[in-house]
Amino acid sequence: MDIIRLGDVEKYVYGGAVLGGGGGGSIEEGVKIGRIATQISPIKLLDVDEIHDEKNLVTISMVGVQSKGVILPYHHIRVIELMRMFNVEVDGLIGSECGATAITHGWIQAAVYGKPVVDCPCDGRAHPTGVMGAMGLHRVKEYRTVQAACGGEENLEIIVSGNIEATSRVIRQFSMEAGGCVAVARNPVKVNYAKRNGAPGALKQAYKIGETILSVHKPEDRIEAAVKTLGGKIICRGEVRGKKVEIEGGFDVGYIEVIDERNDLYKVTFVNEYMSVHRWDEIVTTFPNLINIFSLKTGLPLNSAEIKLEEPVAITVADKSAIKIGEGLRDQKLYDPIKRIIKDKLNLELEFKI
Repeated sequence: MDIIRLGDVEKYVYGGAVLGGGGGGSIEEGVKIGRIATQISPIKLLDVDEIHDEKNLVTISMVGVQSKGVILPYHHIRVIELMRMFNVEVDGLIGSECGATAITHGWIQAAVYGKPVVDCPCDGRAHPTGVMGAMGLHRVKEYRTVQAACGGEENLEIIVSGNIEATSRVIRQFSMEAGGCVAVARNPVKVNYAKRNGAPGALKQAYKIGETILSVHKPEDRIEAAVKTLGGKIICRGEVRGKKVEIEGGFDVGYIEVIDERNDLYKVTFVNEYMSVHRWDEIVTTFPNLINIFSLKTGLPLNSAEIKLEEPVAITVADKSAIKIGEGLRDQKLYDPIKRIIKDKLNLELEFKI
C-alpha cells in the first residue's frame, strides 16, 4: 500500500498529462483536485492484489469536452451519494483512464469516504468514448451498469441503468445539457474483473514519468526525459500555424497544424485525444499510440483544448506497447464512431491499428 500525500500530487499529474495524449484534462485542474483531496486526507493507494477479488470497484470519470463546463468538488462527492441511493456498494475506486485530471479521478471520493484508490484504472491512457473505458463490459451480455453524473453551475444530476453503450450515450448527452462536462461514477465490477481487463500499475507508471519530468528543469530536457521514459521519439519541433476545433456530440473535434524547422507541414487530428499525425498527406502514426504535443516554453504536455496559434511545440509519439492498454481499446468496433466523426468533420479516413 502507498499513501498519496500533498507532495506527490505534481508527480502523478505531470505523468498523467503525458499519458493523456491530448485528453484527460488539464494540469491546472489535476493539481487543484489533487491538492484538495490530499488536504482532506492522505489517500490510500492499493495495488490490485492488495484488495480481495470479490470486493466492488466503482469507476470515476469526467465526461464531456475539455474546453467547456464546470465540475466542482461537490459534484465528485455527489456521484457517490447517487450510486449509494441505487444500492451500489463501493469498496474501492478506480479511474476510467490516465490524464492530467483523470489521474486524480477517485481521489476526492477516497478522501471524503475513506475508501482506497486501486491502481487499476480502466485504461492506461486517455480515450474519447465512455465505452472505451468500460474494460470490455459492453461484451458481457448479462451485465447491467449503473451510471451517476453531476455537474454544471446548476448542479444537474442524473442516474441511469442499462447496457453500457446506451447509458454512456445518455451520460454524454447529459454532459452537454449540464454545460459541457460532468463528474461520473459508473460501472461497478468485482476486483477480479478489473484485474483481468483494466490497466494494473498505470498510476505507478504515471508517477514515474512525472518524477522524471520534475527531476530536470529545462523545457527541452523535460521533453527528452518524458519521451525516453516511454521509449518514444520526437517527430518534429515547430510552431503552431493553424487550428480548427468544433464541438460534436460532446467531443472537441479538430486538427492542429505545425510547421517545422524544414518548413514541413504536420497535422495532428483530435477527438478530445490526439488521433493521428500526418506529414503533408502521409500518415505518421495513429491512436492508440501515445501522441503528445509538448510546449517548448515549459517542457510540459498540452491537451488539445490548450493549443494556441504561434506556440512553439514538439510533437512526440510512444508506441502503445509502452503503456498499459485496457480491454476497451482492444475492440476494433469501438473505433467506428471515432472514424465516422473524423470522416464527417475532417474529411479524413483513418484506420486504427490495435
